[in-house]
Amino acid sequence: MLRISKNKKGFTLVEMIIVVAIVVILAAVLMLNVSQIMAPVRAKNSSASERLSTMQNGFAAYEEKLSGYHF
Repeated sequence: MLRISKNKKGFTLVEMIIVVAIVVILAAVLMLNVSQIMAPVRAKNSSASERLSTMQNGFAAYEEKLSGYHF
């Protein structure tokens, strides 16, 4: 005969599905907030890359000018 124990150990499938659903909802909210926070940072990085390319062009022009002199 099968005995049913009154001591419950572990989780039921419904409890696990509820926990997973809550975690998914929290992750979605977090990702939306992170994407809103990162938008200005990405905009600043594009101007930084423009400054870097300007500096590289300046160095190239400087090297070209110095190549005329024989050290």
